[in-house]
Amino acid sequence: MKQDLNKEDEKRTSQHISQLTSLAITMQSELEKLVQEMDQADALQQSNTAMNPGKLVQHTEHLRQMNQQAKMRIGHLSV
Repeated sequence: MKQDLNKEDEKRTSQHISQLTSLAITMQSELEKLVQEMDQADALQQSNTAMNPGKLVQHTEHLRQMNQQAKMRIGHLSV
């Protein structure tokens, strides 16, 4: 019975790690989009075109939400 419990714990831990890995990849992608858009905005500013701060807010909110998800998943791992 103890082995079964250990296997279940390992399975849950593996699932949480997999979910965290997937989330980290998604966050990296979001950061790459943010950097690309900031580079484009920088180029536009150099040509005196106004930057759209809404995109920065949108990316920041996505990253904040993903960070909350990561914290929750990490909390499950430490229990």
